[in-house]
Amino acid sequence: MKVNRVMKSAVAAALLMTAFALMAAELGPVMDRDEALARLRDGNARFVASEPQAWNAGSERRQELAAVGQHPIACIVTCSDARVPPEILFDQSLGDLFVVRLAGNVVTPEVAASVEYAVEHLRVPVVIVLGHTHCGAMQAALEAGDRETAGPMGALLARLRRAIESVRAKGFAEAELYEAAINENARLGAEELLRSSRVVDEAAQSGRVTLLSAVYNLSDGTVQWQMQLMAAVAPAKATPPSARAEIHADETSKPPQVSAVKNEAKPQRKAAEEPDTYARRHR
Repeated sequence: MKVNRVMKSAVAAALLMTAFALMAAELGPVMDRDEALARLRDGNARFVASEPQAWNAGSERRQELAAVGQHPIACIVTCSDARVPPEILFDQSLGDLFVVRLAGNVVTPEVAASVEYAVEHLRVPVVIVLGHTHCGAMQAALEAGDRETAGPMGALLARLRRAIESVRAKGFAEAELYEAAINENARLGAEELLRSSRVVDEAAQSGRVTLLSAVYNLSDGTVQWQMQLMAAVAPAKATPPSARAEIHADETSKPPQVSAVKNEAKPQRKAAEEPDTYARRHR
């Protein structure tokens, strides 16, 4: 009996060590936000120019991902529309993007949980809610109007209706509602991630994660970045290469230990001053 207990303990310890090793491998290195955004924007530029890079998805890459885990550079929340594949329109390869797709790119609790995983465990520096032109889900919501629809479709249309009501309240004409609601839906999706997920909100407020929304144009292939009216969100325009070089030089001149301590101290001081800033922002 004693031997069996010892063996069971040894097996449990081995499994625990394996789990820790896998978690450490999956966490991987954290990419700089500006570098991640530059890669996405450069990739979209190559896609628009019909000059994509070689697709890195051979056996060597597959084995690498299986052995060391995934280290995506960004999390993309987008529509399930077959014309909006993030890996292609951002010209990224296998394992580069953590993608969450749902009709109408709405943010449900399941979507928020998936983004939390990308932020907390995969340490992505960028999260993007990506809408697209000619969205069939938004068209269906407009056509349904205030008419109640039963079942899962009704729940989806109800979420999309928020964007329609928002742009109407802002004074958009009926002829402008479709395009305006698509844009607004992407922006509201980013706000919903902050409101529904404490993990995402605190990561954005601390500056560890940049949360953006954008709209992909089906016709010309471009991604139009939106300016967010909220704190801790990067501007819509990419950081110029010269500015990125200056930022990088400034960061590399500081000891990593000091930078890490400084970043960790900010949320602690803020929490001490305001017991629950998340609740204050989203109550």
